[in-house]
Amino acid sequence: MTEATSMFSVGETIVALDNGCPYEAKITKIKEHQGVLKYFVHFVGYKSRHDLKVVVGKERRKLFAGTVDDYVKENRSKISQAFLEKYETRATPRRETSVKKKKEESPGPSTSRLPRLDDRFSTQEWTLDIPKVLRKVVVDDYEFIGKGLLWSLPSKITIDTIVDDYERFLQPGPSDSHKMLAARGMVDYFNQVLKFKLLYPSEREQYNENSEDRPSSVYGLAHLLRFIFKAPEIIKFSKNEDRMLTKFVADMQQFVDFVARTYKDYYTGEEDYSSAD
Repeated sequence: MTEATSMFSVGETIVALDNGCPYEAKITKIKEHQGVLKYFVHFVGYKSRHDLKVVVGKERRKLFAGTVDDYVKENRSKISQAFLEKYETRATPRRETSVKKKKEESPGPSTSRLPRLDDRFSTQEWTLDIPKVLRKVVVDDYEFIGKGLLWSLPSKITIDTIVDDYERFLQPGPSDSHKMLAARGMVDYFNQVLKFKLLYPSEREQYNENSEDRPSSVYGLAHLLRFIFKAPEIIKFSKNEDRMLTKFVADMQQFVDFVARTYKDYYTGEEDYSSAD
């Protein structure tokens, strides 16, 4: 049996469900517990007694990439009206608990604290709107890796080629030069962090076999999307860079939208993978 590989990484901010309602959460560690590899999940803004343990490989329908905003937009009909009412007023919805009523009456998390909902222009945090079609590619990639497959290297269409296509798509001229700089800068980040933040354990040997090449000249769409999902955790801005952050997010979003429109040119599903053996 193929050992389960983790879809999320330690320190990653995600969405976790509790009684069918979405909450911002963070992966605090991934370790073996009672003989099984598990995520240790902490709900942001809540005490550790609410933490969850989720078996790696069984996170679907429990843990989700993105923000609470993203989840609510895509799954509104599945969420309780009580949660939505508190969510709409921007009060932090209180997680339901099975403890006795006497304990429920004790002070809980402050409901006056505004939740961190898609705070994309914050000086410390930012997000991208990832279209569903790209989210599906990331999920498929995770499942293919779990089956013991690896993205075939060198990729039929590399990240460098995708960015070159984007450059041709942009209107030539100074007004678009900063958009291209953002895309090229993203590739530079990708090349720096691939080894440490974007690979599953089963991909390490394959990486070592191709380590003499620039990663973006070898890897393709699946690994580019892994980076896009994690970019807000990787690329940081200081408190005095509000304007730069706003422009960077807008430029990155345009690149993401371009990839969403053209991804079928760079991706054929399982045909892009080969056996790890």
